[in-house]
Amino acid sequence: MIRTICFRLIQVLLLFGNCELFAQSDRLVIPLWENGAPGFEDRKDEPEQARDWWVKNIHHPSLSVFQPPADK
Repeated sequence: MIRTICFRLIQVLLLFGNCELFAQSDRLVIPLWENGAPGFEDRKDEPEQARDWWVKNIHHPSLSVFQPPADK
């Protein structure tokens, strides 16, 4: 029983551990503002913070574009 659980766990880790190999490496990053968000100068020394479901103190927000392959 324990051996089966360990085997399944190893399979799952191997499966999802290699997802980065298939990730798209060349992406287009579009900044929302050329010189940072308006009014960020007063808060530029505050570090970016990210928790479970929120992110704050983002001074240079951007959009990452992930395009499908040209043949699709």
